[in-house]
This record gives sequence, structure tokens and C-alpha cells, in this order.
Amino acid sequence: MKSAVTKLAAKKSSKKKLASKDNELYIHDLSQDQLEELKEHCVLADPGRCDLLCCMHETSTADNPWTSHYTRNQLNRERCTSHFKKIQEKAKDTTNVVGVCDAKLMLASAPHCSVDPECLIHYVQTHALVEGILRSFYEGQMMTHASSIHPVHMKCLNYKACNHPLHHKLHLSAFINKKQADAWLIRNLKKKYGNNMVMVVGNWSATMVKYHEPIRGVGLHQMLRAGGITTYLIDKFQMSKLCPNCFTGKLSTFKRVHNPRPYQRARNPIVLRHGLLKCENQKCMVHVKTKDGFVYRPHLFDCNIAATINMKHILLGL
Repeated sequence: MKSAVTKLAAKKSSKKKLASKDNELYIHDLSQDQLEELKEHCVLADPGRCDLLCCMHETSTADNPWTSHYTRNQLNRERCTSHFKKIQEKAKDTTNVVGVCDAKLMLASAPHCSVDPECLIHYVQTHALVEGILRSFYEGQMMTHASSIHPVHMKCLNYKACNHPLHHKLHLSAFINKKQADAWLIRNLKKKYGNNMVMVVGNWSATMVKYHEPIRGVGLHQMLRAGGITTYLIDKFQMSKLCPNCFTGKLSTFKRVHNPRPYQRARNPIVLRHGLLKCENQKCMVHVKTKDGFVYRPHLFDCNIAATINMKHILLGL
């Protein structure tokens, strides 16, 4: 009976997610009267990996830019991600449980996503072998977070420091920081663009890949709506590959730099700089002053800025 109820709940939740995704409106589906009401209130947003949200107001120009960036580094600072990682690594060194690192490496080496019965049996056996060590570490590691107690309370005679499970406390703190970061993002957007702003977000999102976190898609839209921001979608296909200046040239990477990833420098020491694009159209040139005089060079764009400018052209053409 319990399994049937669980399956029914999972089925309902999956249908709810699909319904919420299908109910999202695109900006080109609105009528002309609705578009007139949104005029001069739209903010174009391009989601990405490094720049989580690159925003540009529809009235923004090159002389008077009205843009903002929400980066991955800013999000990590608000969520204290590196601080929590240091606490977890320090807990591994100071724990009384022997073999925690070896147990985690042993469990990571066992393939858990294989359909081969032998691999599955090997994973189950490895999991049963290291379960006791990992359980005693994650459930038995305690901490005294006296820093979260007000100094006035610590001076009381009957004050006693409370011990709490370390990883439970970190998990709760990470959840609270995530909610606070979302609230700060909504507050900063309203402060930058006004309370009556309307977000037009690109419909592109990506799942988790190796060494990269997933790009927020439906969750980002739901978070913005919960904060009181009206959100619409726009088709982002090929937005960052078309030159927003000549509308005919193709944007491509050109600059070669040293590989910023240390684990790949031995195999690929020099790589193309992602994010910096140039127009391949030979007629799309700009007159630039250099030390040797005036020269002509191709138009250069940031990939996120190019995408938002192209989305702006589509919005103004509706």
C-alpha cells in the first residue's frame, strides 16, 4: 500500500511540474494591447553558467547602458559555499572515525549507474562495506556553534553550549542561505529596474554536466514569480551566434589563452576564450584608435550581451 501511495504521489508531482512548465507564456504569444501595457517595463535576461543572469532593460543603449550581472562568484559568496566546504574538509581531518576518505573513494569508484548486474552487485557490496563508517561520521560528528549565540546570552549563569550534528547544521544553513540569496536577487532587481518590471527570460537551460552545476530554468522562473516579478519566455535559439550590429555576420570565438582549468592544462595548454566573440562579416568593422593610429577591427561582443541585444531587437519588433 505504501509503495502504491508513493508512486501515485510521484506521478502527481511529475504531472504538476510538466503543467507548470507548459503554462509558461512566451512574449510573442501576447496581443498588441498586452505588449503596449508592458512597453518600457521589460527587462531582457539571459541565463548562463558563469553569468547566471545577464539583464538589460529594453531602453538601454550603448551611451546609456542599463544592465546588470548576477555571477556565480556572487552566488557562492552569498551562500558561503567555500566556507562550508572548508568546514567539511576540516571535519574529515579532525574526526575520530578512521578511514572516511578511503571509504568515500571506495564508494565513488564503484559504478552505481550501470545496468550490468555484476556492476550493480559490486556497488551494493561496496555500499554495505562502507555504510557503517560513513554513517558514524555523518551522524556522529557534532559541533558547538557558540558563534551563533548572542554574547549577552553567553554571560548568563545557566548558559550551556548545545551540541548539534555538524552536517545537519550545514545542510540547514545552506538551505537558509539559498532562500536569502534568492530574496536578495529579487530585491536588487526591483531596486535596479523598478517594482513594475517585467522579466523576459531566455528559454535555454542545461542539466548538470561534469564540473558544472545545472542552469536554473523553471526553478528560476518560479522564484521570480514568487517574488512578485511577472515573467515571460523568449526563444533563445542562436541568440548568441548572430551579430546584433549587422544581423548577417556570424559570431565566433577567436582569442586563445592559457587553459584556466588546472586539470586540463597538461592535455590542452592553450584554449579558445569562451565568452568573447567577434563578427565574421568583413563589412562589419569599427574604427578604433590605437597607439599606431586608427585601425579597423571587427565588432567584439560578450556572448551574454549579444544574446540580450538580439532578444531586445525581437521584443521591439513585435
